Amino acid sequence: MQVPITDRHVGQFLLRRGKISAESLERALTIQREQPYLRIGEVLLGLHAITLRDLSEALYNQYSETLLGQILVESGHVSIQQLEEALALQGTTVNALIGEILLGRGHVTEAQLEAAVRRRDQMKQYQLMIAQYLLVQDVPGDLQEEARQLGI
Repeated sequence: MQVPITDRHVGQFLLRRGKISAESLERALTIQREQPYLRIGEVLLGLHAITLRDLSEALYNQYSETLLGQILVESGHVSIQQLEEALALQGTTVNALIGEILLGRGHVTEAQLEAAVRRRDQMKQYQLMIAQYLLVQDVPGDLQEEARQLGI
């Protein structure tokens, strides 16, 4: 069974950031092939190769990069092929951001990249507001009022 592409990206991100060794990633991928219902982050946590904070950072980065690429494709600034090439290059480059790669290759202008980053940040802020609203809905009314008074 093939390992999902998103799991490889999380593993590669952790490897590029020096959070795990190549050996740890290979061991985790071997375990994942044997137990395909496990996500790579779960395996790495189980091996004590990473902390929950490391995994959270990797997943956040993956989400941010995916969203930025999607925005640039949907706006017509880059093609899917250009994005895929940049993602492949990102997998071999330490600490490379997808926007920097696309900019460096001349696929986007600084203004286009800045606009896409602003749009991504607006979308993330909106999603955070929704998540906060949904969390508050599960809190009893008297605690909601107390939280409002405290500015939470």
